Amino acid sequence: EVLRGGDQAKTLRWRRKQQLLRTMRKRPDLFEKLSLTDPEDLQLLDEIRKDMKRPVLDQPLTFRQAVPEDVPALLSIAADARALLKKHGIDQWQGEYPNAKAFLYDIGRGECWIAFHGEEPAGMFTLPLENAPGYDEITDGKWTPDLSFCVLHRVAVSAKYRGTAVAAYLFRCMEEVARSLGVRSIRVDTHKKNKSMKRILNESGY
Repeated sequence: EVLRGGDQAKTLRWRRKQQLLRTMRKRPDLFEKLSLTDPEDLQLLDEIRKDMKRPVLDQPLTFRQAVPEDVPALLSIAADARALLKKHGIDQWQGEYPNAKAFLYDIGRGECWIAFHGEEPAGMFTLPLENAPGYDEITDGKWTPDLSFCVLHRVAVSAKYRGTAVAAYLFRCMEEVARSLGVRSIRVDTHKKNKSMKRILNESGY
């Protein structure tokens, strides 16, 4: 995706990361002798080490509408997200919401979706065809008028799959669902301190 994107700076950064990764894997003897001092190289090396600790997506990613039997998995993913938000001092989801009642309501309306890595739950999102409280009084920005839209809620990734391609996959799934509904616009908001959500939104073109 980076190579197809046309951003030269991102391409050069990606190539340098691959150089370091290949040297680390194929010539560990040479890698140990490297004296990396460039801040960009040190950041890339930190990313590589984190990547190596993450699970390999060696099975297909799939998604489907959630059913009542998925509620324990959805609650588990929500608990992972709640813990991460708390770690970063974000007061979002720090009560009992979202709870089983909320998920069952969304499932009953056909608006809750769950993603899997093989047979293991990996992520979720809710995509209702309705406005959200406060959207009519936004103060910074402007919605595109006269377009039907969905509203993205409760998008989260299981802690095990955090930092993998699952988050980007969820956004592709969500957009696929919106297109299937004939919807041309998707609205989403997030907590002002939720940097990870802001990052994936920007990377996904929002």
